[in-house]
Amino acid sequence: MVKKSMKKVATLFTVLSLGSVVVPGIVSSGVYAESVNGSSVVPNRNGASITLEQKENLIKELKENYSSLSEEYLREMVEKVLRGERFTPRGVRGAHLFFLGIWDDEGLTVEAAGAALDATISVMLGGLAVSALKSMASSEAKRIIRNAIASAFGINVAGWVINYISAFTSPGRAFAEWWDTQDAYPYNRHINF
Repeated sequence: MVKKSMKKVATLFTVLSLGSVVVPGIVSSGVYAESVNGSSVVPNRNGASITLEQKENLIKELKENYSSLSEEYLREMVEKVLRGERFTPRGVRGAHLFFLGIWDDEGLTVEAAGAALDATISVMLGGLAVSALKSMASSEAKRIIRNAIASAFGINVAGWVINYISAFTSPGRAFAEWWDTQDAYPYNRHINF
């Protein structure tokens, strides 16, 4: 009786151990195969997805609108947005961030915060350019902007702020510039925490 229960426990342990090794390998190889063939669809945590081509177009658009930011930083930021991570620079200082142009001696740059929000909005739009907000119903556009701010920065803002920044072609830049007027050192082109 004891031997049979020990065999069952050993079999269960073996199955669980193999499952934890084999299943992730199968899943990751499937994802790798999709990305190699070029028709990959990159899902995000909101259920929408963008193609690799849309991702490259987004990075190109961000580089045009935020020329002071390096392409390397923009790629890292878009990847972070696609993984559903928040853009939280708190406690993250160092030469790497300084080199990428998003953090200097005064804090997070307005450009970096604006680019992060515009990238989040674009991903929520399924890879469309941020300018696509103008063709949407006002209430829907404002909902997307509000959700993007909450997703990117983990904060909620007043409705009048959403109304104000939704009128701009780059809600990300407008929000970051507004935020700069409200922080510890207003109007210094940095967001000071």
